[in-house]
Amino acid sequence: MGRPRLYNTPEEKKATDCRKSSRYYRKNSEAIKTQCRGQRLQKKCSTAEPSTSAASEPSNPAPKKSELELLSDRVSSLLRRFGRLTGGLARTHYLTEVIQEYEGSSYKSDLTGAKETIEGKINGINQIQEALAKYKRLILNVEGVGKVFKKAEELETRMKTYEAGLSEVWEGALVDPAQLLVDIRRGRLQFLK
Repeated sequence: MGRPRLYNTPEEKKATDCRKSSRYYRKNSEAIKTQCRGQRLQKKCSTAEPSTSAASEPSNPAPKKSELELLSDRVSSLLRRFGRLTGGLARTHYLTEVIQEYEGSSYKSDLTGAKETIEGKINGINQIQEALAKYKRLILNVEGVGKVFKKAEELETRMKTYEAGLSEVWEGALVDPAQLLVDIRRGRLQFLK
């Protein structure tokens, strides 16, 4: 048989527990007091002396960046990525280099390879534009976005001018590669004017 219940309600159980704990504290009051005193002294001593070990020092975690700061960093990384893609060159110089690559490939009678070079450059700019459009949508949902949004707009405008020049070269390469080379030498392309 099990032990008989001493109480039937939660109130009776609470009263029984209270009696048990007060009886324990009455019997062991001196031991409890000395134990508490010892714990207080240890705590006081440990806070009074500064620790010299690097492991015990609390490391301050870096403050978390706000959503706007994160988006600003991403726009800056896109700007750096665009700079790497264009070699940091101004639009005219960059497009001139692309044309020189095209001329070199077309003289080797590899017109498809020459066109693919231009397509690859256009695709690179398009990928950056897609990422930038995504970040611009996110930026618009955050407060205090003036500078970051302006930075994103400037990058987008700059990329569009590069892409327009590349598209002009690519279209000329598709229509008449020989005429494109003549137009390049005579400076008739829009970005060369």
